[in-house]
Amino acid sequence: MAIGDMDTAQNVTYAVPGMGSSAEGMGDWAKSSENVLKAQMMSAPGQTHAVVAWIGYEAPPVGPFGVLGTDFAREGAPHLGTALRGFEATRPDAQLNVLAHSYGTTTASIALTEPGVHVDSFVSIGSAGLTPSIDEASDLHADEVFAGQARDVWAIDPAPGDKWAWFGRAFSDHPVNPVSDDFGAKTFGRRHRHGWHQRQRPRRFHPGRRGLPGSGYGIAAQHRTCDDRSGRPGHG
Repeated sequence: MAIGDMDTAQNVTYAVPGMGSSAEGMGDWAKSSENVLKAQMMSAPGQTHAVVAWIGYEAPPVGPFGVLGTDFAREGAPHLGTALRGFEATRPDAQLNVLAHSYGTTTASIALTEPGVHVDSFVSIGSAGLTPSIDEASDLHADEVFAGQARDVWAIDPAPGDKWAWFGRAFSDHPVNPVSDDFGAKTFGRRHRHGWHQRQRPRRFHPGRRGLPGSGYGIAAQHRTCDDRSGRPGHG
């Protein structure tokens, strides 16, 4: 599902969901993608934008065990790679971006190592972890790599934060954390007003004072980075 005109938009983003996403829950991810579009329009009002709510793979179910393996990601990555190559072939003039959430970052990162796949920016949000073969941002076929993460919390904790992605990084075969200093992504965090937060439902992002504008910065403002994970706009 595309939000905006993919045929004419200068800036096109494929939004890749994480665990628990499905065609039946398309409404949730479509709303999240609309929120991404709003964030981009706030960050770069002089550009035209479109966001694709991409649910082209079978995601693992919500819970501690669905995120532990890479089978879902390895099966889904070629589908995303095909979509990205196809778009780039028909719209080489557009800026092409991928934003992925949770286990979607595992899937998208594998796709971004495939031959012939290249994007202008990749934004990882609340990553469930990348595979050991992708342990640096330079391993991805992306000109710019951004990563942000909410506070890690236990599943039974009522406080807002990341309840499952950290579990995937800690106990799986995809342990690479894209917000780590060694990885080399441009990071943004939850503390600044341009940060982001995740509510209890796993597939919905919300713009606002502490919402999606942070990821809008990463995608729509290509050369604006965030300093020291505080989310403060910088240059580099």
